[in-house]
Amino acid sequence: MEIYDYIIIFTKMFVLISFLIFIVRGIVREKHIRTKGIVQLIISTLLLIIGIVALIIDYQIGKLYDDNIFYYIFFSASALIYAIFGIVLLLKSKNFAAPLKKEIVYTLHQKIEYIYLLYKYNNKFYVQKETNTGIIYKMKKTEFSDDVVNKLNNKYLSENGIRNSDISDDISDDIIDIDKIGTITREENKLDHVYYCYLISLQNELVSDEFVELDNLKVSELDIPSLDKYIIIKCLMGSKFDDKY
Repeated sequence: MEIYDYIIIFTKMFVLISFLIFIVRGIVREKHIRTKGIVQLIISTLLLIIGIVALIIDYQIGKLYDDNIFYYIFFSASALIYAIFGIVLLLKSKNFAAPLKKEIVYTLHQKIEYIYLLYKYNNKFYVQKETNTGIIYKMKKTEFSDDVVNKLNNKYLSENGIRNSDISDDISDDIIDIDKIGTITREENKLDHVYYCYLISLQNELVSDEFVELDNLKVSELDIPSLDKYIIIKCLMGSKFDDKY
């Protein structure tokens, strides 16, 4: 056999092994480098064993000839190459494991969530007297936004003003609409401060010493941080938004 023949045989065997391994990896559809390495190592090792066993069996029964022995050899060699690549992928996965874990932990803790709640009646809105802003509530990790909004409404609304904490009457008659109008994200010190903005439309005026009633056109006159002013304006405009600030 000429060198050209050996190259052809090796190419055929390598392509066959590659085809089998890529089919299995495609079925798994797993992107993680460790899983890729494990799958490739298992499949290539099985193919290597199959090649060696076939070589031994054909040798024992007398079907192994000089013309076809290189098919077995190159088949097994190709499987061995992919097994080595699988081991390399596993070794690389160890190097990525620690940084990946740190990145996941950072991602889980990088977002701080708030409820920003603004009450509205006709062409007027209400801000808290002490801050001149809407109600700002920092959410706990275990809380859901809709539950928090209901809790805040139960705390602040009643027919005659502030609802006492021990009153559990239904306040649905006091509210026309609860609208999650938008979301604003502000990045600070590598943390995302996310505000879920709600506009609560009321049936009647809110009578309370804790709130100040203002005309919609008076927003620009408020002496408050620019973020609060931006949120109030966006809420009163009534259009849905998802902004970076």
